[in-house]
Amino acid sequence: MDDILKRIIEIEDKAQNIVEDAKAGTANFDSEVETITELMSKEIEAKADRRISLIQEYEAKEMEKILSDTEASFNENLERINEVYRENREQWISDVYNMIINKG
Repeated sequence: MDDILKRIIEIEDKAQNIVEDAKAGTANFDSEVETITELMSKEIEAKADRRISLIQEYEAKEMEKILSDTEASFNENLERINEVYRENREQWISDVYNMIINKG
């Protein structure tokens, strides 16, 4: 009978050890999952930051190109206006002078 009780106690002790090991394993697993989650979160954030940086670079270059194109177009138009003015200046002065003199 004592042997049976000793055997039951041994089995109970082993069972408790197994349960404790399982609890410790669960705690380690939870800790590992948390660490992996934090690492993944940091990696995702770093990738997002890199993408945002690339997009900002691209947008800045595009804005610079648009500004440059707009400035070139403005300068072309201004030169055309100045050319028309140079070509017609004398005629316009004469026309205005004649309109004033003829009305007066």
